[in-house]
Amino acid sequence: MAVTLSGGVGIRRITGTGLPDPTNAFEDQTKVVGLLRAIPASLGGMQEVWSNAAMAPTVSLNNQCPQDLADAIFAFQTFWRDRGVFHRIDGVVDPGQHTLAVLNDLATRGASAGGLSSIPPEGQIDATACWAASLSWLSRAATGGTPTPQLAIIGANSSSFGASGTISFNDLMTANAGGVLMKRKRITPGELEPIIRAQVFPLLVAFRTGPMSGHVNVIHGFDPASSTVVAMEPWFPDASLDTNFTLVNVDGQLVYENNTTGAPFAFTGNHIKRPMTYYTSKPLDGAFVVGIPANLDFPP
Repeated sequence: MAVTLSGGVGIRRITGTGLPDPTNAFEDQTKVVGLLRAIPASLGGMQEVWSNAAMAPTVSLNNQCPQDLADAIFAFQTFWRDRGVFHRIDGVVDPGQHTLAVLNDLATRGASAGGLSSIPPEGQIDATACWAASLSWLSRAATGGTPTPQLAIIGANSSSFGASGTISFNDLMTANAGGVLMKRKRITPGELEPIIRAQVFPLLVAFRTGPMSGHVNVIHGFDPASSTVVAMEPWFPDASLDTNFTLVNVDGQLVYENNTTGAPFAFTGNHIKRPMTYYTSKPLDGAFVVGIPANLDFPP
């Protein structure tokens, strides 16, 4: 059940918001501390630190927000602003506003169920750009990343793919990832499941599926109870299922074109929940290529 507040919690850092001053009621502060404590640092929360009760804020009885709680709220807003979720942040969790909605969403689903679904997905610009769309989304999702447009990533790697726009496993291992430093490796089929279960996310995965044979997604959530994952899927909607479009070769580039107007198919991307076996059962040529932000480590 979603948490509701009777008034704002935090310290307002800008003026002119049109919102009332935060009341910082004891019960509301306690609720916000609970939400932040349920969210891991990888999603902007305080789970790892505040799971130790001695490190959690001392909630005020006199309607004053503790500075460490105010700082945690603003850090959470900054984290998600830098990933395109928030556009204006002020340091306060207000009733019925966006910050509270995102806190509820992440605390309810957590990293194990909903992952980074609050970060808008990235649709690939054509039939072969799944790798560039996935790297572009990673640049927005990774801690410390610099958001990099898909076209900029394609341009930075123009020498690594042919006229069709496809990229080989070997070139994906060394591709310029734009605004995020990455660790990458080629793994055997049996190595992928332990990485997913260790929840080393976001996790770039190159595997075998679809009309292009090879494909790239970013797995960013895992539910151990159901062995399901949440992934950023750039091939959405599925152009191959739309009879109004046909895959054609335009000057060497593979594009789905509208049969009547000639307009290209528009992939929007989506966050999709799937069985883990959707990925672990589909190595390409007997292997997967995986990648994680450089601040993370693969399990031993």
